[in-house]
Amino acid sequence: MMILSSGAGVSAVRADLPNDPQDPPPAQDGGGPTAGNDGGGNTQGVNTSIPNPFNFGNSLPEFIKAVVEKVLLPLAGVVAVIAFIWSGFLFVTAQGDPTKLETAKRALLYTVIGTAILLGAVVLTNVITGTIDSLRSTP
Repeated sequence: MMILSSGAGVSAVRADLPNDPQDPPPAQDGGGPTAGNDGGGNTQGVNTSIPNPFNFGNSLPEFIKAVVEKVLLPLAGVVAVIAFIWSGFLFVTAQGDPTKLETAKRALLYTVIGTAILLGAVVLTNVITGTIDSLRSTP
């Protein structure tokens, strides 16, 4: 097949000429419901499954547990450390100023409360999960 073009950008195809070695080979027809020269219908040797990219399990509860344990908790831990460092920075820069010291104390208090809530949530989740697992295993 050879493609002829004119100067105006119009192309014509001549099918009676031999194939150009630069042309891609024609698609193979595999038959089936999409028979034609489009390659459809031929599925031999083609893997159409999509692997799980997260490797977190195959159910929604396993996925949620894995996201919480592998993404949210480490992220929250980093945020807690940064908040403690920021509180310490506020104490250092207060230089005895009572209003700045009060702000630093409040920041430290809120950081401690937030970290306690985070750790309490982890403990509570583990207790509930353990209780549910023990109830499932008893006859």
